[in-house]
Formats: sequence, C-alpha cells, structure tokens
Amino acid sequence: MEYPIFSLSKNRDTRIRVYSRAGRSIRIIPSAVGAATVFDKDILIYCISQIVRGHDAGIKVSRRVRVDVYPFLLGTRRSTGGAAYERVVDMCRRLKGTTIETNVKTNEKEQLEGFGLIEDYRVTTWTKNGKGALELELTISEWLYRAAMDFDILTLHPDYFSLGQALERRLYELARKHCGDKAWWEISLPLLLEKTGSSQTLRRFKQEIKEIVERDPLPDYRMFLDESVKPNKLVIMTRDNAKLVCEANKAGKLSWGVLLLAKKAGLTPMQRLAALPQLDHRQSLNRPSWPPGQRRPGLVYRRTFRLLAKLREFVYRGTVYSSITAHPCATNYRKTRVSIGFLARKHPKTPFLLPR
Repeated sequence: MEYPIFSLSKNRDTRIRVYSRAGRSIRIIPSAVGAATVFDKDILIYCISQIVRGHDAGIKVSRRVRVDVYPFLLGTRRSTGGAAYERVVDMCRRLKGTTIETNVKTNEKEQLEGFGLIEDYRVTTWTKNGKGALELELTISEWLYRAAMDFDILTLHPDYFSLGQALERRLYELARKHCGDKAWWEISLPLLLEKTGSSQTLRRFKQEIKEIVERDPLPDYRMFLDESVKPNKLVIMTRDNAKLVCEANKAGKLSWGVLLLAKKAGLTPMQRLAALPQLDHRQSLNRPSWPPGQRRPGLVYRRTFRLLAKLREFVYRGTVYSSITAHPCATNYRKTRVSIGFLARKHPKTPFLLPR
C-alpha cells in the first residue's frame, strides 16, 4: 500500500511510472492493454481473502485459486449484468500484463528484480456469447501469497467496494495503513499527490481533494483540509469521536480537534472561536474575566450547541471530565442538556449566550 502500484485512471494507462523513496525505487511497466487499476485489485483482494479464510479453517491452500465470478461480483458490490463477466477477463489481462521492477540490495550490491501481480489465469467456464467468464482460475504471485500467509495484510471495510472513485479508494488505503488504530494522521498535499500516484497538477489535485472532503465518503474515517499551514495538509481522523477527543486531549490538541470538527459542521470562523473556551478544560478551569463592554465569545447559534452538546457527551463519559465539573452554570451534565433544549425550543432563531 505504500507505493501506488495500481493506476487511478479508468481509461487505458500505458505510462511507465517510477517512484523513489528512501533509496528504494519501484517501476511499474504496463502492457499494451494498460496498467492494472485500483478497481482491478478487487479480484486480488477476493482471492487473498479466500486463501486466508481457507488457511484459518485448516484447509490446504496454494497460490492457485478458483474464482466463481457471480459471488465475486456480489461480494465486491459490482453489477451482475452481462458486461460485468467480460470486464472480469479484462481485469485478468491487465493484472497479468503489469510488471513491477524494484531495486534490492544484497551483500552491498544492488540487484534488479521484476515480478507480476498474477502469474497466469485460465477461463474454465464461458458465458453463452463466449466473451465473459463464469468461472476462472488464476495463480497469484509469490510475494502476494507470502504476505497473505504471514498475515502482512490489512482488513478493509465492506463499504470500500462502494467507493466509486479511484482516488477515494486510494485515500482509504492510505488512511488504513497510516492512521490504523490511531486517532488521526496528517500529510502534506504534495506528498499525498506522490503517494496516491495521481497524474494531476497540485492545483487540480487540491480541488478534487476538497470535493471528496465535502462528500465525506470514506468508511471509518473523516477528512479535513487544513489550509492554515503551507503547504496545505490533509487530516484524516477516525469516526470514533470518543477516541478522537481522548487522544486529542492526551496530546494537548483538544482545541485543534474541536476547530476541525466545528469547521466540518459548517460553523463560521467566529462561531468556531466561540466554541473553544467551552471545550478546552484548561481554559474552563482558569475562567478568564472579560473587560466590560467587550463581546463575550460565547454568543453562537443552535448549530454550535448541537456540536458542543455532542462533544460534551463524550467528555461526560470520562474523557476530560474536568471541563464539565468546571462548568459554573450547571451542576451536572443532565441539567446542561435540559437548558440547551429549552433555549433551542423557546428561541429557535435567536442567538443566545453559551453557559460559561
């Protein structure tokens, strides 16, 4: 997953791509039918999952896998129409034709090694028109089989196969690898452009990232584009809010996390600033006084209350309990929720002061 082996293009991609990092380079050489794409990888994922499942069940397994195409199409959430069976054959052609070359140092000598994604394939049962495959057999490469046997693989959410754009799938793979069990992961856009293998300019790539962030399609993770730093960064966070708030509080980044969540909720910059004193337990404990006549930063609308109420719910579960106990306008969390609901119903369009 570290190198963008699979092409993001849905059209035929015959470019020879080279990626280098930390003294190691990798070259992807496609055949005349084009390079293997992110969507072609589905059949490899399906085969590896069958191998691992059989191994766990105590069944003798090998690199040779028989694929019944109809269950494969259902399992990867693809169409089961007639053209889908023809596309499976095209997938095998691209996987077989894509060659990967990498440099390996042994005994202080650099050697060049080349290998494919699958070694061979054979259609055993054809459709009535003789163009599509109902059943086929293929042999995955040695390095993929070894990774499966050593459990050097990551599990994927089933909704991964519902992602319709190649870049969305690649972003999920990177999030799964680098974020993993952590609460968040940050990466600069220029480095992300390299890791995804996109051929777009940085400006067009940033625009597409913005559109994906707006749609928020990734399972298990949410994304934010941090434009306050140069170069801009993409922040990928877990959807487990309780874990996010807990880890952010431990790292001293609770305010940073709240600002990103508030931005995601569509709050204005002033509303986001107003949210900070309510959630940062260090500021709540200090309770700074405000000069007479100065506008207090607690004047926000109902949307801010919804966000803060949700975050306070995680705080109340034991994450940063001090921010609740320091609340001077409510003796407990239940009373705070009641007052929020009452104000929202009585004055639905009127801004009101957040309790300090």
